[in-house]
Amino acid sequence: MILRLVPALILAAAAGAASAQGTLEDAWATVAGRSSASLAASGWTVIDSAGLSLPNGAQAVVSFWERHVYGTQEVMRCVTIFDMEFNQTSDTCAQALRRITQP
Repeated sequence: MILRLVPALILAAAAGAASAQGTLEDAWATVAGRSSASLAASGWTVIDSAGLSLPNGAQAVVSFWERHVYGTQEVMRCVTIFDMEFNQTSDTCAQALRRITQP
């Protein structure tokens, strides 16, 4: 009977410790100095992209990039904005991460 309770007690303790530390959530963190051009130049691979028209006539391209380093996958999302003449006006990239939010 006691042996059956041990796994349940361990799970309960782990759940309590996780809630005391906060909640895990996925997020995007902007990375200064990164652009879709810098990712392409450094060997990242485009895994998906989409374009959309903005109400002011500008265009936005959202692209997702990945690379594998030492068995881990890194993912970046870039949003590139073009004006009505399709001149690039901005390019911001963010890294996918998992963070702990405080209770």
